[in-house]
Amino acid sequence: MQIAYIVNPIAGSGRAQRVWAKLAARHPHVAEHAHFTRGPGHGEEIAAQLAEEGCEAVVAVGGDGTLHEVLNGVLRATSKPCVGVIPAGTGNDFARSVSLPRDPEKALEVCQRGQAEPIDVGLVNGRAYINVAGFGFDAAVAEEVASRSNKGATGPIPYLMAVFHQLVTFRPRQLSIHMDDQVIEAPVLFGAVGNGSTYGGGMKICPRARVDDGLLDLCVAGDFGPFETLVNLLKVFRGSHVTHPKCQYFRAQRVVVDGDPSVRVHADGQLLGGLPVTFEILPQAVRFLMGPAFQRSQEETRKESERDFRLHA
Repeated sequence: MQIAYIVNPIAGSGRAQRVWAKLAARHPHVAEHAHFTRGPGHGEEIAAQLAEEGCEAVVAVGGDGTLHEVLNGVLRATSKPCVGVIPAGTGNDFARSVSLPRDPEKALEVCQRGQAEPIDVGLVNGRAYINVAGFGFDAAVAEEVASRSNKGATGPIPYLMAVFHQLVTFRPRQLSIHMDDQVIEAPVLFGAVGNGSTYGGGMKICPRARVDDGLLDLCVAGDFGPFETLVNLLKVFRGSHVTHPKCQYFRAQRVVVDGDPSVRVHADGQLLGGLPVTFEILPQAVRFLMGPAFQRSQEETRKESERDFRLHA
């Protein structure tokens, strides 16, 4: 399989550059197929060009933001190569969502093995995303994570720092949320719309989400105050927050949110403006290079969802 690698050297505060340098030293034949981004949006342009040139697989070397750009570039092209990732960013949450190895050598091995699985893609106002999008408090957190220097910190630490800062000023807003044939009109702290299950460096915000079920999972946090948010924060890492009486959990193919236009929207940690916003699902829109744990993890999630939620009973 002809594989190209798109490296974002500043992802993870330079972690991607260091990861790629080690991989290139050990695998010179792989290094020959590297393309380096020079700024925001460049990864998307490179991916689209590689796809049009007939490349069979395009692998993002960076975080979820780099993968977000590669996905959109591939989907723009007439030819649709496989997509893969070597996680080397801040949160690397898509890899967590689908049980991909986060060790760079093992991730490279998965990509070279070439086991492509069809997975769903989300749309937010027409732009593709692969993992989790959202609005409200979590988008404000994503904006702060993107704007501040985290001195090389990865995993949940940068997100937790931003969470504590946003707790001081952010308050729930009155929103209207339409999900297929259901409607919510209420004060909302945040809404997370998951194709994948995890964001923020390991927070299981949509714990029953699967990337191959043709549905978006929506977690809506209601009128939480700052203290309530802080007390329940640890529950998000276990996915048990969804049982809180102020949380609601849904599945839908289309979600439309309207309200205060100052409420921010993000997808895969990338800021995409404010309300109103429409989320949709594109079933099996891309083939992704997966490891052997993928199907097992998706099946386990399906069984847990059927047992614990019965959302479509």
